[in-house]
Amino acid sequence: MKATNKQLYDAVVAELEYIANSGTFGSDIYVTVEQADAQERKVVFRTSALLDEGWVATIADVLTSILVSVCTGTISHASTSLSASVLRRLDYATDILIECSVNSALQPPCATAVFRDARDSRIIYAAASHSKFIKPSLIASL
Repeated sequence: MKATNKQLYDAVVAELEYIANSGTFGSDIYVTVEQADAQERKVVFRTSALLDEGWVATIADVLTSILVSVCTGTISHASTSLSASVLRRLDYATDILIECSVNSALQPPCATAVFRDARDSRIIYAAASHSKFIKPSLIASL
C-alpha cells in the first residue's frame, strides 16, 4: 500500500518529535512541517535561522535522514556522503522553506535539501545532497 500525504506528514512529525525529545544529535533543530507529498517523496519544512555551512549540513543531515527512514521503512542506514553549500548570504531570522526530497529509495538511497526564501521561492540560500547506505545486517538484527 502506498502512503498518503497525511501518513507521510504524520510519520515525519513523529520522527521530529522523537528526535526533539531524545536529546541526541539534531534534537535542537527548530523546524515545522509545512507539507508532505508522498508520491514525490518530498517534505517541506519551515524555519527561521542564520545560515552557515555547519548549520546547513546539520539540518540537511537530520531532515533527509528522517525522510529516508520514512520512505524506505528502515532506520538501519548510514551516511556515505553529505555535501552542503551556502549559495547566498542570509539575514538573521529570515523565514526559510527547506524542501527535502528522496531521489531514490533504492540502494543506495539519496536525498536532497534546498533552502529557499519563504516569500520568494526563486531565491535559493543553500543546497545539500545526502547519500545513504542501507545496512541489511542491522535490519536482520532488529
